[in-house]
Amino acid sequence: MSRFNFLVLILLFIFFQDPIWGAKSSKKEPPKYPKLSDKVKKAEKIDGFFTLYRQDNSVYMEVPKAMLKKDFFMYTSLSKGTFGGRMLPHWTLSQQTLYFQKIGKSIVLFERDTYHIAKKGSPISEAVNKAYLDKLKHSFRIIAASKGENKYLINLNTYFLTAANTMIPTWYARYFGLQGVNPSGSFWSMVKNFPNNTELEVRNTIRMGGMGRYYGQSNQSFFYFSLVRKEKSDYKPRVADDRIGYFLQEKMDFSNQLVDRGRKRMINRWNLQKSDPSSESSVVKKPIIFYLDKTIPYKYRQYVRAGILEWNKAFEKLGFVGAVEARLPDSSQNWDPSDVRYSTISWSAAEWGMAIGPSRTNPETGEIIDADIIISSGWISVMDRQANIYGPDIEGPPENVEGDKKYLLSRKSEIANSSLKARLNFEKRYNDLRQKFIKHKVYFCDAHYELANRKNFAMMARKMAYKLDDKEFKAWKEKFIGLYLKELTMHEVGHTLGLRHNFKGSSVYSYKNLSNKEWSLKNQVTASIMDYNELYVASDPKNQGKYMNDTLGEYDYLAIEYGYKPIKKDENKKLDKIAASLREKGLEFCTDEDKWTGNDPHCTTYDIGDDNVAYAKERIEVAKRLLESAPSSLVTTGDRRFKLRQVVASVLMEYYNASLKPLSYIGGTYANRDHVNDPQAKDAYIPVSYARQKEVLNFLDQNVFIDPVIKIPRKMLASARTDSFVGERNQPIDPDLYLLFLRKRSLNTLMSPKTINGLKSHRHLTDNPMTVAEVFESAFKMTFKKLIKMDKDEEANLNTIDRQTHEHFVAMLKDLLRNSNYSSNLGVMPYVKHTARLLKELIDRQLKKMGTSDSFKMATNIEHLRALKDDIESAEKAVLFKL
Repeated sequence: MSRFNFLVLILLFIFFQDPIWGAKSSKKEPPKYPKLSDKVKKAEKIDGFFTLYRQDNSVYMEVPKAMLKKDFFMYTSLSKGTFGGRMLPHWTLSQQTLYFQKIGKSIVLFERDTYHIAKKGSPISEAVNKAYLDKLKHSFRIIAASKGENKYLINLNTYFLTAANTMIPTWYARYFGLQGVNPSGSFWSMVKNFPNNTELEVRNTIRMGGMGRYYGQSNQSFFYFSLVRKEKSDYKPRVADDRIGYFLQEKMDFSNQLVDRGRKRMINRWNLQKSDPSSESSVVKKPIIFYLDKTIPYKYRQYVRAGILEWNKAFEKLGFVGAVEARLPDSSQNWDPSDVRYSTISWSAAEWGMAIGPSRTNPETGEIIDADIIISSGWISVMDRQANIYGPDIEGPPENVEGDKKYLLSRKSEIANSSLKARLNFEKRYNDLRQKFIKHKVYFCDAHYELANRKNFAMMARKMAYKLDDKEFKAWKEKFIGLYLKELTMHEVGHTLGLRHNFKGSSVYSYKNLSNKEWSLKNQVTASIMDYNELYVASDPKNQGKYMNDTLGEYDYLAIEYGYKPIKKDENKKLDKIAASLREKGLEFCTDEDKWTGNDPHCTTYDIGDDNVAYAKERIEVAKRLLESAPSSLVTTGDRRFKLRQVVASVLMEYYNASLKPLSYIGGTYANRDHVNDPQAKDAYIPVSYARQKEVLNFLDQNVFIDPVIKIPRKMLASARTDSFVGERNQPIDPDLYLLFLRKRSLNTLMSPKTINGLKSHRHLTDNPMTVAEVFESAFKMTFKKLIKMDKDEEANLNTIDRQTHEHFVAMLKDLLRNSNYSSNLGVMPYVKHTARLLKELIDRQLKKMGTSDSFKMATNIEHLRALKDDIESAEKAVLFKL
């Protein structure tokens, strides 16, 4: 071998051995992340949509490389607790489209911006993509990875244990003084996995201050997070119409900015299709199946099932056969209400009546993919317990609800004297908060409020009118509760089909027709099951027809037609025709924001028929009749006297509620949603007629501002004892308290900014408006009716209610006088000053007539009138001093 060849061999040997010369090193590079299997070997593995691992109070998730940048949905709700008193269980807080992206050594969770849209491929689409970016939700550090980095492991604790901080609306937290989640007091309460969804529940400890301390009994709240696979779908979105009430998805479409300012609104509905699209009538491809949970008591399952299946009547009109199904529970039940593959109806153990019908939708298209209705056992227990007031007392002592604000509205018949004021305070806070919810486009169903007393009243009327014995009454009661449960189920199923409330459903039919038994038995009580419907109780038992709907109303059929009718061509044109037919069919529609922010007297809850004055008068007559025979018909030997107290309270509350209904006519304006050129279209705003408003003032004069129209015999008041078991104030029931609060509420409404502004708007809408001057004059004359009589030398005696009503009226005048800016803005200052002057002159004349009598019998009235005058003058001086 030559020296040259030998030198070449040596160089080649060095080249392959030394990395400096470019040879591969035998030393391996360390992995970027710890080995996934090592990290989770002690944890419990939970397979499903996203594979989870649980160890102690930590939950880890596998994020497959294949899932990066792929969309999925997350639905967040409050699962347990009454957060702040109004955030009810199962209330959906958000629906989001999310995706994961790997950035460096982190897995970043983004929320896709689905609100701002434009036609794909268009120039404006590029502009939208540059202007509106997806939102970063959280950055998870990668703590482990599989071999080849096909899967990454992240710790969910870093986001979900405190996610409530971002889910609770800022305005809501500020209103209640909620100070956020305490991280050290957050725990995983439930982790479940299914093929298409991952379910997570977190128990949070909330720092509570301000009003939150008074509304919530606990600082514990459970938040629920549902991560759902985004499936491919042939669903076609359908445009929304404001004449028909559907929940909807709203987008800002930059490709159509000249149409409705670019707002594109699509209704929420199921992807319901015929198996044979060419057939007029066909079995559906995929029915909407509701699985009844085994928690529903056996005897009530038939009514829940009937309420579900009732909606098939509307779908069959459109050619859908078997659109809605109800599956009864069996021993082999293997589904879970949390599983997005199953829509369910469950029974919740609760003392108070509650029902809710939330659904999960595709936030991009409005397609409903799952719904889970929950009905609380409180519906039945409250109704049954109250029915036992009028039958055998088998329930034992009822619970003490004194001071428990969340029961005040749903159990009015059990309210003692001291609770009435608490209830009114609660109502005011509730209404204020409801306004805030509507402002932020948050709507929920609270049909459970107000109902217990009405069911109570109907049962009592039935028992007494037909003189049923205990056995007969028990049979009727079971049927009555069953029908009510069916109606309640229909209402909640309607929500899960996409329908919103229609609070005008109850005002469609003439009140005269409702009192016609023959008409009532052939027709429904209201035009929509989506209203909060009142019960019809006839003043004459012989004319009693239906108490409530036993099937869908006319509006419900029309709404389902709009949302689900198959349309092949000219869809928008045909949908417009369906919506326009609402007026032709004599139907009406209004929903939550109309009720809470408008002043339409027929857009309200728990009314019935088109005449609130006739309704109030008839209810008062029924109440009078019931009290006349209550002791002999309702209370038997051996009954506790507390039963009689509940009867009296129930009748008084019915008088109170019914008498308030007509007040909405004063300054009221009927609001309509008709479009231009709709057949038989009405104006958007039609003021309540002068004659109707005058009728209301006369009603108040004859039924509220007089000595009690509901006269309770002394023997009955002496017998109506408080409940010995619950430690209530052991005092006789005070019927004056109900009348006093009724008068105060009436005056507050008559002289409220809402009423006054409504009256002022009428000047521009009609030739014969009710004026603010007339309302002030009527309020003055009704309040001081007896003083005016005394001024005319007619016989009249002031009682405690009269004096307290005077004091309330003067307190209102003082507020108006002192707040001159407020009064001037309303334009009522002349009426306020005029009223104050007339009242002082009236008082002066009465004091002059009374003279300087040393009779102690006159002392009460003399000092009362002097105090009223002093109050007015002090307010007037305060105004002068201010000027």
